[in-house]
Amino acid sequence: MIDKSKILIRLAEESDIDEVYLMEREYIIEHEFEQLFRWDSAKERNMKMMLDNIHRMFVATIDSKVIGHSYWSIYNDDPCVFSIYISKNYRNMGIATDLMIKVEEQIYKSNYKKITLSTLETNPAQYLFNKLNYEEIGRKDGWINYEKFLIV
Repeated sequence: MIDKSKILIRLAEESDIDEVYLMEREYIIEHEFEQLFRWDSAKERNMKMMLDNIHRMFVATIDSKVIGHSYWSIYNDDPCVFSIYISKNYRNMGIATDLMIKVEEQIYKSNYKKITLSTLETNPAQYLFNKLNYEEIGRKDGWINYEKFLIV
């Protein structure tokens, strides 16, 4: 049994990026396997995007090991959650909820009042977004688009 009190959520550091990249790759393997070659071919670009947004990235760690992450950036003038991922052995412990709350707080403190995000219809993260009161605003090509207005 994992002791949740040992899990720390903090802003990411450059030294976390390799672990975050590998977790993003795990996501691709789990949910978008047909995109794996494309993902691997764009490693430098993906790593740069993560580094460019490191001030908007949170990681969950246990014993200094990254077990989850979430980050956001600006897309079409709105904050957009680009990624949230928890390693398999640490799911269903509330870590994703904790990460999303940190992201929402940072976005709100940055003077934005709305968040957008998208997820595949097959991704179980949609249940997290529904639980956190994200409103589905449309579906297209197997993706669900959400938004949430922040009132903190």
